[in-house]
Amino acid sequence: MPTSRLTYRYRIKDAASGKHLLRMPWACNTVWNFCNEVSLLAWRRHKHFLSAFDWITLTAGAGHDLGLHTDTLSEVCQEYVKKKRTAKKLRLKWRSRTRSLG
Repeated sequence: MPTSRLTYRYRIKDAASGKHLLRMPWACNTVWNFCNEVSLLAWRRHKHFLSAFDWITLTAGAGHDLGLHTDTLSEVCQEYVKKKRTAKKLRLKWRSRTRSLG
């Protein structure tokens, strides 16, 4: 005699969270582009690269305006510094809707 299975169905995403999920990559791309722009400006003025700690202090307080958590901002800044070191370039490519962090 086969046993019966009970299956539950849950809906995780509702109508309001879709807008929030679309806004988050835009905010991350904005932070990335800010880091890119200020990095080039700092190189032109002082001839040195900023560290991840410098980026985290520069982006402090922007999380509330962008709708991101502070840890997310710090992760984007750390990723920017890591990619910049491996690429060995003054400026990385800009991030947009078609070209995001992944």
